[in-house]
Amino acid sequence: MASTVPGPHTAEQNKLAAEVRQSLSLIGMTALTLLASIAIGVLAGRLG
Repeated sequence: MASTVPGPHTAEQNKLAAEVRQSLSLIGMTALTLLASIAIGVLAGRLG
């Protein structure tokens, strides 16, 4: 991906990368939950 730059900012970059990964993971889980809820609603609508 990006080349690593030696220096005092490396730890900050690693922390930022971890936060970005965590945020993307949270967004992904939210999207999956939303899709599951929609699927259950559609299924319930067809059965009801």
